[in-house]
Amino acid sequence: WNGSPGTPGWPHHRWMRRFVGTFAPRPDAERILDFGCGAGWCGIEAALLAPDAELCAFDPSPEMVRLTARNARDQGIERFTGRVGFGEAPPFPRKDERRFDLVISSGVISFARDVEAWYEGLVRAVAPTDGTLVIGDINPASRGMRGRRAARPLLPIRELNSRRREEVRTALELRGFRHVRSAGYQLTSPVPQAMHLSEARLGGLLNWPLLLANRAGASLDARLGAKLSDQFDSWVMHFQRR
Repeated sequence: WNGSPGTPGWPHHRWMRRFVGTFAPRPDAERILDFGCGAGWCGIEAALLAPDAELCAFDPSPEMVRLTARNARDQGIERFTGRVGFGEAPPFPRKDERRFDLVISSGVISFARDVEAWYEGLVRAVAPTDGTLVIGDINPASRGMRGRRAARPLLPIRELNSRRREEVRTALELRGFRHVRSAGYQLTSPVPQAMHLSEARLGGLLNWPLLLANRAGASLDARLGAKLSDQFDSWVMHFQRR
């Protein structure tokens, strides 16, 4: 998905990428890394708040890296470096490069082939002093995800490989990160079904009310300390290096 105006669900997805990309804003950042970038939108949203930063990004797909470069350029980001690679052996930073002030990984850990190696790759990317990490992924404990598992004999590998937020938090705290805050986003069933109905049959009539409901729910969950996790299909966390 490239986030272009006119794409079905565009306002909703734009809000989600912005929610993750600005969950822990670092306007002082000099180096930002989108760790498994896809189309690059979360990293781009972060870089738009840090005008002096270099945005770096990698993905296993060369096409996604090219798309990220195009999207960054279209958003006016001039300092961009993209490479091809996997989280288990990330192409950033190289030995002669310093680590990143802000690392964002959104929707990537559930694709990890070796999650322990993936964690180590993530850790190596974050600056050891005052480095910020934002990580998010799908939530296997949500009401909607539990219903899918109960109703469907076959599920995508990503859903089967998804990690609970608490598991990821523990793994990162053991690696020297301090948890700052968590939140859920992307309200669970029946909101995705209602969004599909709105786009497929109602000409987008319900898109904005559903978007506002998502925004309100995510903001409330953040204020409550992520106590409503089963109400959201995705989670996001902010960490700092100790």
